[in-house]
Amino acid sequence: MNHTFHVFASSDASTTSAILFPRTATMAALSSTSSLLAVILLVVFVIAAYLTYLKVRLSAMKKIPPFEEVPTVPNVHWLLGHFPHLHAVEPSAHHSVFSSHASPSGITGIWGDFERRAFHVLRADHVRAVLRQNSSREPMKFLARHGFKTLGDESLILVPGGTRWRKQRGVVAKMFTADAMRGGREAVAECSGEVVAWLLRACAEGAGSREDCEGHGVGRVCMEAQNLFELYSLQVFGRVSMGYDFKFFGKDAANDDAVDPRSAVSQHEDAACCAQRPTCRCLCLSAVANSFAFLQNDVAKRSQPQHLFNPMLQFYSLPTEYNREYQYHSNVVSHLMGKVIGEELDKVMANQAIKDAEGKDDNANLVTHLVRATLEEQFHPTSNAPASKSANGSKCPFSSSAVPSRATIHNSIPTSMNPSQKQETIDGVASILRTLLMAGFETTAVSLSYVVYFLSLHPRCQDHCYQEALRVLGPRNATPTYQDFDPDDLVYCRAVFTETIRLHLPVIFTTRVLEKDMTFDTGVGDQRVTFPRGTKALISPSAIHSDERNFERPKDFVPERWVKRQSVGGADRWVERNYQEEKEHRAVPLDATRPESISAANPQNFFSFSDGARNCVGKRLAVLESSVIIAMMFRDLRVELAEEKFELVTKRKFATVGPVRLPVVFRRRED
Repeated sequence: MNHTFHVFASSDASTTSAILFPRTATMAALSSTSSLLAVILLVVFVIAAYLTYLKVRLSAMKKIPPFEEVPTVPNVHWLLGHFPHLHAVEPSAHHSVFSSHASPSGITGIWGDFERRAFHVLRADHVRAVLRQNSSREPMKFLARHGFKTLGDESLILVPGGTRWRKQRGVVAKMFTADAMRGGREAVAECSGEVVAWLLRACAEGAGSREDCEGHGVGRVCMEAQNLFELYSLQVFGRVSMGYDFKFFGKDAANDDAVDPRSAVSQHEDAACCAQRPTCRCLCLSAVANSFAFLQNDVAKRSQPQHLFNPMLQFYSLPTEYNREYQYHSNVVSHLMGKVIGEELDKVMANQAIKDAEGKDDNANLVTHLVRATLEEQFHPTSNAPASKSANGSKCPFSSSAVPSRATIHNSIPTSMNPSQKQETIDGVASILRTLLMAGFETTAVSLSYVVYFLSLHPRCQDHCYQEALRVLGPRNATPTYQDFDPDDLVYCRAVFTETIRLHLPVIFTTRVLEKDMTFDTGVGDQRVTFPRGTKALISPSAIHSDERNFERPKDFVPERWVKRQSVGGADRWVERNYQEEKEHRAVPLDATRPESISAANPQNFFSFSDGARNCVGKRLAVLESSVIIAMMFRDLRVELAEEKFELVTKRKFATVGPVRLPVVFRRRED
């Protein structure tokens, strides 16, 4: 009888070894663990040694100025350079920081991260040279990473430069031409009228009054300014850019129970929403609008220096509650934009949005023009065409002469697309819209908050806005349509907005990377400093606008530096001042006893919308919506600070800075 001993299968060999030879298996496991620990310790040692070496070398390097011809700012970090110090300083103090450590011509050397050298300029002619001769930017990698995640790979503000950026800029620029903006005027007028009508109803009811609001009862309403203007700017964005109505300030908004909370403002003061606004009422965002606001704030939150090494915020794939919330809000926005853009794309391809052979369509929203421009670039790209030249012979890839006629675009639009092409187009347009929202939503809200702050402090300027609004818009309490007035006639209201963002620009810095060597005078004899190609230039508009070389009485709020009274057609009205003409022939002597008596400002020294090829593409819309809401609001209402001893405190958020809180009281005009 044959006895056969069966051995375990090969797949269980390790188990067999562990059973038959337990000591050997244990020793092998210990050896493996020891090897792993040794590797980990070696890696840690190498990293620590490298960081120590790097710290010693960079610390020694950064003890001297990055450019020996110009001074530098103190408090330099061995790895991150001056940026932590500049980040910690209030933007309003940037001028003091830079002017105290600058050459006589206003140039400051700055250390960037690692061995990167940078510089800052204060004098307006130097700023213009940097902005007009360079269009490349280089955002910090971890900032760009979060931006691209939320805004898409073709985000105009994050693409560094080159052909890819020029292509995107050319497409977006067609959204904001004068012809394209005609359709936006109606939406802006409607949104502004709805806000003012809502405020008048709230005043009549004494809405939002609390004991903390110091007796502001019926006839007045106490509001957080930025909260109000966040809703207004988002409403304008939805209506103008997408043809979508958030219904924030419609007639039904005053009736708590009649409002669908998914499509309008909740009138109940939600504790979480209003936790930071204890004095006055706040308005909570609807579900869809809250998703837009969440994405706006998400990039700022993840990009904060203190969160740089927080894996819960740096990695989107981790199954955290916050990441799930991010994904939810991202899906809400993507679904809405995809639906709006898809419907518009179908209409454009069916030729339903083009009204005549020239393509003139005053009622088209901006997404219509964007879809057309995207289709044209997608099927008939013009990026390789030679750039046109301006009158002075310089190349200008964004001049109006480079934009084809609407008839050409009409002939370029396909009548059908396969599903992948259609989705690619929708994704591209959505990326642009998200970028425009990120760049314009909060900046407009903050700017308008500062407008009511300054006008609260200067009743004289409020009265000038009131008189101009009466003349242009007509009598109080009448809601004008866009056909009833020309926004270009709101000269003083526009000057108020311009002066506000000169003093308090929401954007803290902009940057450029030099595309060629640039040489500037230092202000010390004939000494000059040359910054090599690839050097980063840091531009702080607030510091530049606070410099006496660029503006007279730079820290005073004086809208009259931009405009003056003049008889036009027998009527006394505001007109824009001509800096060059007044410089050569001063027509009116200055009166030191009048605060509004001031020399004309040089518009070439104003950089709130940047300058050069990379200037603010949405400037027309920003000026339009701001001047119209100022006129409509101050024709029917007065505004004052809600607290007698209020002090403005600002807070930085990502690349913007705005008030921590700004309680104001609106009341109906009775004069």
